Amino acid sequence: MAETITTEKVAEAERILTEEIISQCQAGAVQCPECGAMIDHLRCRSRQDTVRVVRLDENDQLEWACLYDIQPAELEEFECPECGEVLFRFPRSYQVDEPQQVARFLRGGNAD
Repeated sequence: MAETITTEKVAEAERILTEEIISQCQAGAVQCPECGAMIDHLRCRSRQDTVRVVRLDENDQLEWACLYDIQPAELEEFECPECGEVLFRFPRSYQVDEPQQVARFLRGGNAD
């Protein structure tokens, strides 16, 4: 049986993950090369095809259940949390040094 995933659970998981990422960011704020905002984290997006079931629960709220992934994400994009501009884009089969570019940027280096 697939676990029922409500919109509230998704929002809470996203909030917790965002807090963890921000707290683990050891550098101070860096400047986004696109919008100039001072940022201390990036958003990572990956797209995949997933089969889900959605229905109304007893409180008339949408309730989501993920059945399975059809195709794993092929691409991960790291974007500025302020302007949404993609600063890094890696294929899902990225090389070991590619995520290190993100770490270097967050430590105050340039977006290569």
